[in-house]
Amino acid sequence: MRNSFNKFLSVIIVFCILFSFSSCNILNLTTDFSYVELQYENNNNRYYYNLLSDNGKIAYTLIFNDIENHPEKIEIPGLTEDELNAVFLALSYDNPSLLCLGSSSEVKPERAKFYFIPKYSSDEVSCRKKTEELNKKADSILMHIPKNISDYDKELYVHDYICQNCIYDTNSDMLVSSTAYDALINGKTVCEGYARAAQLLLNKLGIYNYLIVGEATNSEKVTESHMWNIVCIDGKNYHLDLTWDDYDKNGKNISHAYFNVSDDMIFLNHFNFEPEKNNCISTDSNYFVKNGLFFDNYNSDVDKQIVKQAVKNIKSGNSEIEIMLIDKKILEKTRKSLIDNSEIYTLLDAINKQSKKNYTEVSYTFV
Repeated sequence: MRNSFNKFLSVIIVFCILFSFSSCNILNLTTDFSYVELQYENNNNRYYYNLLSDNGKIAYTLIFNDIENHPEKIEIPGLTEDELNAVFLALSYDNPSLLCLGSSSEVKPERAKFYFIPKYSSDEVSCRKKTEELNKKADSILMHIPKNISDYDKELYVHDYICQNCIYDTNSDMLVSSTAYDALINGKTVCEGYARAAQLLLNKLGIYNYLIVGEATNSEKVTESHMWNIVCIDGKNYHLDLTWDDYDKNGKNISHAYFNVSDDMIFLNHFNFEPEKNNCISTDSNYFVKNGLFFDNYNSDVDKQIVKQAVKNIKSGNSEIEIMLIDKKILEKTRKSLIDNSEIYTLLDAINKQSKKNYTEVSYTFV
């Protein structure tokens, strides 16, 4: 009787040990991510990061901190499909110098853990080299910005530099020529590369900005997917579209028609915004408003302002002048007076006298 009890007791003990061991394994499979320091909480230039869920912010940080090492997988908290998509978009949209991340990703569960499986656009050595080259180029560009100038003037410098040193890549595959590297190093890119290059330089200057996507209809009535920037100057948000301001094929002639415009102004040909609401209601830092070149009519006062601005530009080495007119009716009135009636040559004579130049020809473009 005693021997039988001992055998039974042994079985019970072994069973309990096995059960306890298995329970410990299950509990240890999950990971406590409380150690992760959310180091971007107060970084205003990470617009999309700040929209993420708590787990999304943890995943973003873990991926961002390790992605340059090209790991095969990165453990993250469990995410829904929508949360994963938001994290991937935030990593891409917040970080213009993150060149190695491919165009897609996935999460694979392993027992009770979840792993982000990155796809890379290039190998680790090439990626590091390109990233270093890009940041070095960006820093060299910004070295030439005069000290103690306003954020508006810094933004203008960035806008003009990119537009003058980059051309739109009409033959590009969007996946090939769409980075800040393409814009600043190769000098050829599509809208995404223009926007990311501006974002990179503005970030380095400490100017709050973020990417915005949508659709735009060009002068040929073609509607395409598009990307540009939202920039904050003196506490007010504006749309900045470098792609549409770089309207020629050689990069020399640029416009400021889309430099710090309001929602109402850009709604004329840009729509379906994401994010939808950007609070761009001011025109205070619009290029034309700022320079007294925004007109709601055409008259002799406008002529005087054109001459004054042209002379000022010529003295600074710029032989171009831009004006903005409030609507199509005023534009047609101006076109008729200056072009059809050849009054533009009267202005040219006045400009020559005041600048002591001898220009004999004048060209014009309506954008």
